[in-house]
Amino acid sequence: MAGLPHPRGKPARAPDVASAPPAAAPAGAGRRAVAHIRRPFGMNGAVLVDLLTDNLDLLLSAGAITMGEHASPIVIERIARHGQDIVVQVAGCRSREHAERLRGQALWLRADLLPALPEGVYYHYQILGLQVVTDDGRVLGTVAEILKTGANDVYVVRGEAGEILLPAIESVIRRVAPAEGTLTVHLIEGLLPPA
Repeated sequence: MAGLPHPRGKPARAPDVASAPPAAAPAGAGRRAVAHIRRPFGMNGAVLVDLLTDNLDLLLSAGAITMGEHASPIVIERIARHGQDIVVQVAGCRSREHAERLRGQALWLRADLLPALPEGVYYHYQILGLQVVTDDGRVLGTVAEILKTGANDVYVVRGEAGEILLPAIESVIRRVAPAEGTLTVHLIEGLLPPA
């Protein structure tokens, strides 16, 4: 999800694969990951995060952000950009040692607080796990990851035939149906590995 919108024909950014948060929601489902803590930043308890949303204001939602598998409520005091990185100060975290204990944790938001998206636009969590079917009815596997590239996202599909990389472009992605659990694709030449 992850947490970023995916407009039809104009895919949104996806989290870096190496820093993707856990796929499962914490206790008390109905939550979506909005950030993943990479590591401490500086000596005063700040942390670097990988954002899984374009909307920084979501992290400042009082009482709505939780951390980790136990869904512990937290308050974000400050968010700042540092070059390409995002630095977050969590209330009560005042030392590098404390920040180190936060490494690898996901920050979660109540799903009902996610902004509604226009028709044809999807959050990554709605795409991950969908069964991928060709427009002629062949099942290719499921969307296991979303990679971001310079031009468009790429859906990593894993199935019996192995791994297939599908560009998230309009000529390939024909129909996204989260309620049905399917993603219909049109295979253009070169997308499938040689048989």
